[in-house]
Amino acid sequence: MVEILVVLVILAILAAALIPAMTGFVEESRGKAFVSEARTAYVAAQSKVTEKVSLQADYYSNAESGEAHKNAFKTAISSSSNPINGMMKDSYTDGAEIRDIKISSSGKVEELIYQAGNYQVIIRPGAEAEVKKVK
Repeated sequence: MVEILVVLVILAILAAALIPAMTGFVEESRGKAFVSEARTAYVAAQSKVTEKVSLQADYYSNAESGEAHKNAFKTAISSSSNPINGMMKDSYTDGAEIRDIKISSSGKVEELIYQAGNYQVIIRPGAEAEVKKVK
């Protein structure tokens, strides 16, 4: 009888130690999944910007007009009616969206901010994805 009680106490101690570790593992996995979604959104955004630039040969013909077009496109791509959010709807986690995008005057996506749940992922070319937990 005492042996069974000792075994149950040992199992309870192990469970108490392992459950928080497993919760952290699940949270870390969720963050990695959001990074993957953000990278996919980055590639889609770059494709959309490249398409827009190639369709309009004079898109960035002069600094003033190029800046106006860039800002208009940034507004469109960062809004709730964002064409990329629409294209990616089935790939995104529910409620996730592109929050902001920075486009260079040469038509390159310099930064994309993606938010899903309590996570915000910042993607920059040539850099590690930055993951922040937000409230």
